[in-house]
Formats: sequence, C-alpha cells, structure tokens
Amino acid sequence: MSINREKLQQHFREESPGNILCLTYTDAGAIAMRRRLLSFIGPDAYKVNIHSFHSFCNDIIQENLPLFEKTSLDPISDLEKIQLLKNLIDNFPKNHPLKRYRGDVYFEMGNLQSLFSAMKREGWTPAFIHEKIDQYLADVRTDKIAEETEKMTALRAAVDQFTPFQELMRRRNRYDFDDMINWVILAFEENKALRSSYQERYQYILVDEYQDTHGTQNRLLDLLISYWDQPNVFVVGDNDQRSYRFQGANLENMPRLLEYRQPREEMTDITLQVEKLVQEGVAPGKIAVIYKENRYGEELARFFQLKKIPVYSNRSVNLFEVPFAQKIILLLRYLAAEHDAPYGGDEMLFEILHFDFFGIAPIEIAKLSVEVAQRRFGDQRTSLRRLLYEKANRPAKDLFDSGLPEGMKKASRSLEKLIGDVPNVTLQTLFEHTIRESGLLSAVMQSQDKIMQIQLLTALFDFVKEESRRDPDMGLEQLVQMTDLMKDNAIPLPLVQVAGSDKAVHLLTAQGSNGLEFQYVFFAGCNASVWEKKRKPGGGYKYPDTLFSSRSGKEGEAAKAIGEEALRHLFYVALARAEQHLSISWSRYRPDGKELEPSVFIAEILDRHALPVEKAAVPAAIQADFDALSFSETIAPEIAAAEEAFISRTLEKFVMNVTALNNYLKCPLEFYYRNLVRIPSPKNEATEFGSAVHFALQRLFEKMKAQVAEQFPFQEEMLQDFQWYMHRHREIFTREAFSRRMEYGLEVLTNYYDKYLHEWNKIVAVERNIRNVTVKGVPLKGKLDKLEFQGKDVNVVDYKTGDVDKAKDKLTPPNAKDPNGGDYWRQAVFYKILVDGYADKDWKVVSTEFDFVEPDKKKEYRKVKIVITPADITTVIQQIETTWKKIQNREFYTGCGEPDCHWCNFVKTNNLAIALHKLNDEDQEEET
Repeated sequence: MSINREKLQQHFREESPGNILCLTYTDAGAIAMRRRLLSFIGPDAYKVNIHSFHSFCNDIIQENLPLFEKTSLDPISDLEKIQLLKNLIDNFPKNHPLKRYRGDVYFEMGNLQSLFSAMKREGWTPAFIHEKIDQYLADVRTDKIAEETEKMTALRAAVDQFTPFQELMRRRNRYDFDDMINWVILAFEENKALRSSYQERYQYILVDEYQDTHGTQNRLLDLLISYWDQPNVFVVGDNDQRSYRFQGANLENMPRLLEYRQPREEMTDITLQVEKLVQEGVAPGKIAVIYKENRYGEELARFFQLKKIPVYSNRSVNLFEVPFAQKIILLLRYLAAEHDAPYGGDEMLFEILHFDFFGIAPIEIAKLSVEVAQRRFGDQRTSLRRLLYEKANRPAKDLFDSGLPEGMKKASRSLEKLIGDVPNVTLQTLFEHTIRESGLLSAVMQSQDKIMQIQLLTALFDFVKEESRRDPDMGLEQLVQMTDLMKDNAIPLPLVQVAGSDKAVHLLTAQGSNGLEFQYVFFAGCNASVWEKKRKPGGGYKYPDTLFSSRSGKEGEAAKAIGEEALRHLFYVALARAEQHLSISWSRYRPDGKELEPSVFIAEILDRHALPVEKAAVPAAIQADFDALSFSETIAPEIAAAEEAFISRTLEKFVMNVTALNNYLKCPLEFYYRNLVRIPSPKNEATEFGSAVHFALQRLFEKMKAQVAEQFPFQEEMLQDFQWYMHRHREIFTREAFSRRMEYGLEVLTNYYDKYLHEWNKIVAVERNIRNVTVKGVPLKGKLDKLEFQGKDVNVVDYKTGDVDKAKDKLTPPNAKDPNGGDYWRQAVFYKILVDGYADKDWKVVSTEFDFVEPDKKKEYRKVKIVITPADITTVIQQIETTWKKIQNREFYTGCGEPDCHWCNFVKTNNLAIALHKLNDEDQEEET
C-alpha cells in the first residue's frame, strides 16, 4: 500500500495523535508499527497509542484498578498453573471420566490447560459448549453415535472443570493473560461511563493483522466502536491467512518451491543466495530466513557467520539448560545443602571449585580431593569443605610457605560467608551476596560475553524476586525445591535472547515473525517431521463442529482441533511475511539417508495453485568448499560490535524520564549500568517502605474520589492499606526490619493524617501516567504522585520519604557548586515540561511541591514548593536535549571521575577500565 507522506503529516496536524489507537496481535508488531510511523511523521509517532490487545487491556486495568478490584491479583506462573491443575485432578471424584488410576495420572493436565485457554480466547462459557455438544450429537450418524458420545463425554467433563479451576486461581489471587481481555469486556458491558471515556479518547482505531483476532478481541473492538453509527475504524488483514486451508488464496507474487536433497544443502544454498543478494546491494535487514524450530536457526547462523553475513536472531532459551545459569543454581543448591546438613555437599563443592570465576587450577582441587579420600578412614576423617577451610586459615609454617593458592582461599572465605548468610538475610539479598562474594559478577563484567551473561544473571534474579514476592516466607530450600519441580515438569525458565542488529539478515521462527515484513523471505525446513507430524502426544479434546461458524472440506467437516488449525495458520503467517520475493523449501532425505516428506501444507498450496517444484541441487565442489569452512579457524567476536547491537535495541525503546536524566548528569556510567545494562540489585527496605507510604496515600485519595460526597476515609483505613502493602512485600525485609518499619510507618502516617486532613485539596488526580510527550524531538514520560487543580492550574505533588534536612542540596537550582542543579529541582521542572506538553489535557503547572511524609528532627512535617521560572524551563530543556544527543551518540562509557562515585569505583575495582581519562576544567564544564 502506497502512503502519501505529506497527506499523513497533514492529518496529524489536523487531528490529535492521542485520539488514535492502533491495535496489533503481538508486541513485535507494535514495535514495528511505531518504527515505521516514526519514519513517516517523526516524533509525533510517540504520541500515537500503539498496543497489542493484551497490553491495551492491561493499561485499562492499571488505569482503573479500584474499579476492577484487582489490586491484590498477580499473573499466574507456569509453575503455579501446574500446581493448580494437579490439585484439580487430585480432587476428581471416583468414576470421573478423566480420572486415571495408573500410568500418567496427570495425563489430562496439558489437555485441560489448552481447553481453558481456548475457552477464554473465544469467549466460550461452559453452558455454551454444552449447548453446542447437544446440537452436534443430535446430528451424528447412527453408526458413529457411540464413538462420538464417548468423545463428547470427555469434553463435557473437562469443560465442567473450568469454573473450579477459575475458583482455585481466585483463591490464590491469580489470573492469566487471557483473563484480562474478558475483564475489560465485562467492565465495558456493565459500566457505560468507563466505556464512554475510552470511546471518547480513541476516535480513530486501526487494527493490524486483523486475521489473527479471535472472539474476545473482536468483542472488545465492537464495544469500543459501538457508540458511533459510522465509526472511524480501519482494519488491515490478509484474507489468505484467514482461510486456513488456503482456499482461493491470491498469491500475487508466486513463490519458488524448492526441494533439496538434504538439510545441509538447503542451508548452503540459502546462505549463498543471501550472500549474492547482499553483494547486489539488497540491505541485509530486508532479508529474512524463517523456520519452525530454533535449532534450525542456530545451525544456519553458523553458515552465515562463516561467510561473514551479519545476522539478527531473537529466540527463547531455557535458563535451566544454559551452563552459566546452571553454575549459579548449583551454587545455591550447595548453600542450601550445607545449611541443612553441614559437610553434606562435597560432590557439589568439587564441581563448584572448578568454576572459572574462582580461578583455581584443576590440579589443586584434585590434590585436595585426594587428601580427603585418603583420610576417609581413620581418626582424621574430614570433608572437602572442612579441609579447604583448615588449609585456607592455617598459619604459614615458615617464610617459604605460601599455603593454598589464593583462589582457593578466596573460595573458602566467600563460601563460608554465604553459608552463614543463609538463615540471616532475605532470599533476594542472599542471591545478590552470592553473585558478588563469589567473584562471579566481577568475572562477568570482564568477560567478552558480558552483555549476554548480564541478561542471564538478570533473568535469574528477576525469577528469584518474583517468586519471593509471591511467597514472602520462601527460603533457599524452597527455592531449590521449586527449580526441581519446574525441571521435572518441563517448565522452562525462559529468556528471550537477542543477537545482532535488526539491520542484519533476520533469522526467525514462524511464531517470532508475526507482524513483520521483508522484501525477501526464505521459508526453510518445511518438512512434515517438524510441522504437523511433530505435534505433542494426546492431541487434546475433540471439539464439535457446531462450535465453529464455518465449514470446510468436501463433506462439510468442521475445522479440526484448535491446535491443528493454529499450526496451519502459523505456517501461513510465515508465508505472508514476504513483500515481494518468497522461497519455500524442504529436504527429501535426512542426513542418515532416510526419506522425508514435505509438509501437508505444501500439498494444500499445490492443490490450489499450479506451481512448479524445483529440484534444487548444490554442485558437489561448491558444497565441499562450503563444508570445509566448518574446519577453518573460528573468528572471535568483537565485543564492541556485540555491545553496539545490544545498545541499539535498548535505545530504540528508550524514552527519557527524569530518573534517567538525573543518572546521566550524575555519571554517564551510572546511566549505562542502571538504565541500559540494568545490573540487578535487590530492593532494599528503605525504598520498599517509601513505596508502602506512597501506596497508602494513593489509596486514601482514590477512595475519597470514589465517594459522591468526596469524604476522606477514616484514618484506620489508610493505615490498613499501609499494612497490606507491607505484608504483601514482606520478603524484602528481615523479621526485625519489618517489625521496626511497620511500627514507625503507622506512627508517621497517623500524625501526617491528623495534620493535613482538613487542608488537602480534593480536586486531584493521583498516580497519573503521562506519555507520548515530545520536546525538541525527545520523547518524554513520567508518573506523577498527585496533581492538585485550581481550574486548569496545576500544583504537582511528589511524596518523599527520608530525612528532609538532607534534601537541601537536591532542592537547589543551578549554582556555582552544582551547575546542573539538584535532582529534586530538576524533577520539579521536568514535571512542568511534561504536564504542559501533555496534548490530551489543557493543563498548566504553576508549581511543584515536595511533600515530606516523614517529619524532621523537630517532629514537624514540611512541604517545599518550587515555583518554576522560564529560565528554569530553558535550562532543563537544554539538559534534556543535550543528554538525549549524547545518549544517542553512545557517550556513556566514560565515568564522572568523582572519588566517591560508586560506578566509577566499581569499574576500577573490577579492572574493567580500558583507559583512564584526566578531566580538565573545560571538560568538566562541557559535561555539566
């Protein structure tokens, strides 16, 4: 479709971009849409609301939490879902159609999970399915009635478990992502005011990949446009994708169909074709190779790497299968074992001492192990841990006795400290201590593969934080048991691993390609063995054809089971990624010579289109030369190039907020580590206490606004909200710290409430997210604690916990001592720029007020109001613009050089610096 850039820009000048809603099927599609729109209209693209259906519903829920009454709910994890399904099956009564007494008694677990997901996606209620089953059985042939009745009895029994399963989730305060759309639909149906507010907000709606929408998504769209007789809605879809069996598919650009002898020849020829295209001037980013499984892409990437063709890949890996993550899990398992039974983890310790970050020569570990074995019998019996400790702490015999190697001494010291930490610190703190005390973090930061290792480390830490939040009483032993349960039930701990720049050739799974388009697409490995003949055992339940609105096939059969239809649809999704040129290929033989079949989906295409099948062959000489590349010297990757690919992806999604701005102005390295690399660090009790105070005050004003009389709730209710939040995040605190902070918080909030109850402005907005604002081409965002209104004039209120007397410098505008000004002063000005630039509202900030919820030393509560001048605005806009340009120019690898800078010292201490720069006065002035 041709787009007139000038007309598009004119439309955005005439209409508010904030009134436009774009919905697509995947997050990848949303990102691709934003990127393309940015190329057409520039920074205004950030003002357009672009979402996947799930992220759109999540935003609605988050913006209306009290209405949805979901403040205490969390998304259910795969592990919890397994636990609940087991619970469900364990409670099947005697003679239940799905109950099994031998073999795999939990066989129905996967089938039930698939069924429940389908019911939520399509909006099918149990009563609706029972009705359709009755209709189906009434029309079944006599000779098939017994067989079909048995299948439908199993389906009925499974459907009847939907409501009990939902009740189990509710008891645990859990939901899954399919629930979100249904909640929003219900809220729109029952709450006209809520529905009208979003209908008014979104007056222009675009739905991309419309063929991918299902029942509940279509219902949501219907509700959004129901107010208008002639709504401004535009859907973009591919009819070919929607017709799963490719009936009447209009393949305007006819694909090439190629059959190769073996997969290796297929990979060789694809590599050579891509190489030729790049040499002819085709941009690598316009080329994609799509396949079913990640392992095909991993092998193909080696071919491309050997030919020096740049590649971009995005795949999900299971951390339980990654050696780096396995080391950390083993270390935690060892700590749990030693805490439970001293000297009970020697077999693990032997392996742990070989970890590269300890830097111990294997021969030294072997000597120690041999000595333990030799002393196993007799009075001097010992263990590996005990002997290591004794030798590490033994005084030198003489001047020439160097004792154990330093690596072994360091290992002993760190492990003993960590074992002692197990009962004394929170699980999150123990994890943080483990990666630091062991030397692992230091080794990671010096590694050539540090970006990927940091991503792995962060993913593991995020898992620990999330599970300890869900169960505040979780200890190390329970965490280890949980990882065992996950592995036993094949529940992965996933990490999306991205490699390369998106300007390189894309290597994608069919699932990962959804929403993207390329000039050249090579759809490879289209064999039945990796498509329809690799379905999971069980196959799910038989669905009655009366569930579906359309029929297909000569005998009018209904669509097959949803899983099979989804597989066919996924195949065609891959085909539809090609804008101009498409090649579809498969292999005839496996490497061992056994014959392979092309996918049945190839046959379906050929049944509708008379396309030639090319018998592709790679000349033996060329194949031999190519195979020889596998034995050539491997080229070590350049760390700068790897980091640039990582940074480019991160910056593509980066939107400036005041925290990032403050971090950069303080030290570019701090911005790099905190905002880009995001080195994991556990929440601490001070910040979590502050969050609890913020939550109590947020709920106080929300409840006031919810009442017709706009009366503040009683003090006790506010204190209960504080207590609820503290208990919900109890895993952050030690037992003693929790008791202390709870007592202090109740006292502080009680006195705060008494002081300000009769002074508070009731015309307010709380916890306001402001996005889609651009200043000088820089996208801005922020979340404001409270906005107080006098007409259109706004006083922005930001709550602060901590010592007000120590905040003086942070509140000061630019001066000789600090030319950039304090962080709080800059925050005040940033919020004015943000709110004044918010196109959705005609608001004007007249002041920003910092409300210190904790009293000063005199037990007095204080507020500091900052009136912002035009000069302040000019200064901060210049800081924003300059900082944005420096960030885009990658000027964040050199630190500030201040003696007390944590991040500069972190780099120096861990020998991470590649150069040391002396800053003269001119350089320092330029940085400020």
